[in-house]
Amino acid sequence: MKRWVVLSWCAMAAAASAQGAGGLYVAGDNFDFTQAVERALAQQMSQAWMNFARSGNPKHKGLPNWPAYSAKKRETMIFDLASKVSDDPHPEERKLWEALLRNG
Repeated sequence: MKRWVVLSWCAMAAAASAQGAGGLYVAGDNFDFTQAVERALAQQMSQAWMNFARSGNPKHKGLPNWPAYSAKKRETMIFDLASKVSDDPHPEERKLWEALLRNG
């Protein structure tokens, strides 16, 4: 079963006001995760959100280097057992959403 969650700094800012992406893992302490991997993922995401709320920067020791988002590279954190940054993950889906939103 995949457990990853994809977030960019821009997505964190948008989701912070809309209670969106990754909400279950962000509020991980409020849920009874039965598997250690779920608890670890919840801890990674919770710490990133706390840091983002405090300083506007989600980086912490438990994550690889996470550069700020740019429209050119679209740097995005993929939260997983081994979290990583990916440039423009899932570009086909992104382009579809952009077209849908542009054309209403």
